[in-house]
Amino acid sequence: MVAQLRENRGVNPSLTAHFQLEGSDVQAFQRYASGDKGKQLSPMQTLLALFAGVVIMGFFFYLSLPKSPATRPIRATPSASSPLFSVLSLFLPMLFFVGFWLFLISAGKKSNKKSPILQHPSTFTLSNEELRVEFDSTTVTNRWAGVSRVENTAIHLFLFTQPADGFIVPRRAFNSDDEFVRFCEFAHQKSEAAKPLAPETPPIARV
Repeated sequence: MVAQLRENRGVNPSLTAHFQLEGSDVQAFQRYASGDKGKQLSPMQTLLALFAGVVIMGFFFYLSLPKSPATRPIRATPSASSPLFSVLSLFLPMLFFVGFWLFLISAGKKSNKKSPILQHPSTFTLSNEELRVEFDSTTVTNRWAGVSRVENTAIHLFLFTQPADGFIVPRRAFNSDDEFVRFCEFAHQKSEAAKPLAPETPPIARV
């Protein structure tokens, strides 16, 4: 859905955009919040994937250790020193790791699809006092003082209320770059204006 940017130039100027968020927008926000724009997993998912990879590789390393005759299985299996076993011990952990990694990505996408804000068009309004999001029958408002930082990339505007939580406005929703830039500039200006001023340093008394 393409945004319909509406500008109110009255006493309380505001910008309003109508659009539909997608799961890819939420994933882009999560990657940006984690500090790595190229990352496809959250830090916790990456840690779980690495842990699973280490456990699986440790298991195959244990299997590759030489066994005593008492513990060696009777049935015919590839020898630990055979080329086939060496290839399996190298590639199977990698396959398990990649499979687990893809599973976590798929699980993240499914959880994003359950978010109510992804199931209904949103109306996003920026004004002097606050930002307001309306979707379905829900309205969420946030004063500019509660916005910790405003960041924008070439394709998204992110308004952070917590280190890993906030609001998303996608560039693809606007009719032109000018509309998106104007929306971003308005958000930056109101966020900066709401920040408390740093206390002035008292002048040093000269003797």
